Amino acid sequence: MTIPRSAQIDLSVTPFYHCMSRCVRGSFLTGKDHQTGKDFTHRKAWIEALIKELARGFSIQICSYAIMSNHYHIVLRVDNDRSCRWTDEKIIQQWQIICPASVKRHLIEKEQGKHKSILQDEIDEWRSRLTNVSWFMRILNERIARMANKEDKNKGRFWDGRFKSQAILDETSLLSAMVYVDLNPIRAQVAATLEDSLFTSVRQRIKHLKAHGTEPADLIPLNYSSQSSISLDIGIKDYLYMVDEIGRSIRDDKRGYISAKVPQILESLSIDPDECLDMIQYIETDYAHAVGTTAMLRQAGYRKRRSMAISA
Repeated sequence: MTIPRSAQIDLSVTPFYHCMSRCVRGSFLTGKDHQTGKDFTHRKAWIEALIKELARGFSIQICSYAIMSNHYHIVLRVDNDRSCRWTDEKIIQQWQIICPASVKRHLIEKEQGKHKSILQDEIDEWRSRLTNVSWFMRILNERIARMANKEDKNKGRFWDGRFKSQAILDETSLLSAMVYVDLNPIRAQVAATLEDSLFTSVRQRIKHLKAHGTEPADLIPLNYSSQSSISLDIGIKDYLYMVDEIGRSIRDDKRGYISAKVPQILESLSIDPDECLDMIQYIETDYAHAVGTTAMLRQAGYRKRRSMAISA
């Protein structure tokens, strides 16, 4: 049974969410379709660029993403506190990044004397949307669908129904979700190394680290910490090393393992290596609407479900 989005995304529970959208009927509309010979790989660049553009407008940070040939994953953090601090003028500026036509219409009406200023209820609505995961995913998916349909000279659905979402309840599940997403191309056997994993956040981190010695500004810092929510205090080099080691360890035909050096990183974060690996391997099959340790799932009113895909 479909659960209302408001019941799946609750910022009072967690600001972190793992979201996924799949192309209609599993078609390879963002990659190469070996049956038809059509190649739409360039659309992955569209999605990657739009994710970054929307993150500049929304009060939402990107933790990780992976854009595949028939679906994409993204892990988001909603920064509600930052949005609350923004002035009305700042809200207008931010919404103009996302929907410039909407703001332009109000400004034209103001100049024509139809009303003295942009209505306060409009600003309040924009402020609400800037921290709304559903609005982020809606705009992302709608724009990509329009671009693809225009290119194909076609009409109709591009994405297969609503996007899927999972609440991320603790540090273990956040790290696991990020690693799971970053390893998607390797698990799908379309990339052999992290550097070859095109259109992923982990490749972006590697490239920026090599070029500038720092993390990219359009991704959440890996040493992110907060007194009021989930923290992830791990250095970028430790994270990249860990993702690489886990990627070499996990196989579909056997239970994976983490090499002896990786637990040292996880233990420094007070994370159980076995629990972390379990989440990384089975995040889509064992967890329905939320990902977390057993204790956190119970505390938040969720439960772990074996062999159940994430629900819409």
